[in-house]
Amino acid sequence: MTSESTVKKLKKEIKDLNKEIEELKESEESLRDSERKFKAIFEYANDEIIYTSLNGTILDVNPKVEDIFGYKPEEIIGKKYTDGKNIFPKKTMKTIVDLTTEAFSSHEGNATFQLDVFHRDGTPVTIEANSRLIEREGELTGVLTIIRDITRRKVAEEMLMKIQGELKQMVKERTANLEEANTALKVLLKSREGDRKELEQKMLLNVKELIEPFLDKLKGTKLNNKQRSFIKIIEANLDNIVSPFAREMSSRYLKLTPAELQIAELIKQGNSSKDIADLLNMSSKTIDTHRYNIRKKIGLTNKKANLRTYLQSLK
Repeated sequence: MTSESTVKKLKKEIKDLNKEIEELKESEESLRDSERKFKAIFEYANDEIIYTSLNGTILDVNPKVEDIFGYKPEEIIGKKYTDGKNIFPKKTMKTIVDLTTEAFSSHEGNATFQLDVFHRDGTPVTIEANSRLIEREGELTGVLTIIRDITRRKVAEEMLMKIQGELKQMVKERTANLEEANTALKVLLKSREGDRKELEQKMLLNVKELIEPFLDKLKGTKLNNKQRSFIKIIEANLDNIVSPFAREMSSRYLKLTPAELQIAELIKQGNSSKDIADLLNMSSKTIDTHRYNIRKKIGLTNKKANLRTYLQSLK
């Protein structure tokens, strides 16, 4: 009985051992599969991958290192970053080490930075590096760094920034030019508007001073019906011509009679009452009466305002 029990126990242990062996084989196969996948990723990655020890010794690199830096993997594996010019420039690698150390001290085991370095042939290269501390069974074992060549992207970004700067400058200059043109246009339009109003005023005054007085005289003569009809047509047409201008002029100025308008215009020109009397073949007393009526109609009665100055201010 004891012998049978021992045999059964032994068989069970052998069975358990075989099971453990099978599980171990499966784990080993799974591990080998993972290693093959990692190796494939490591070998064929588009970015450079560098695995280093904590003291800076390069333990492994993928073939991409040759594209970015010009060195074959066998030239640098087993060496440190600072082993000499045949690996990387000491100044460059010191910068990388300093940046990585600084970043690790404040970013919980990972660091990302950009750096300008050189290819083996002296060509400048801009890289973007992402380093991460590797830990196994709670112990730090090394640093894994993925490096990407971003030279073209950097050049494109700089070109884009330059173009943006040029466009901003062009917009600024164009805006300034447009503002200057707009200011000049406003001045020109204001000047044209002033010229237009002055022309309209002169036309209206000329009609009232040079045409209406003679029409009034014609109406006071012996005219037949046909002639009177012609005068009415002339007056109506003149009214149609000057009415748009009349709306723009001072209503007080338009209250003046043709004779008063004529005298007011001569006063504006600086003529004295005696000068005006001589020009119009009137007495000085008549001119004074007209002056009084003009002051009254434009609201200057009992005011000390200079009549000539005030007439010049009317538009």
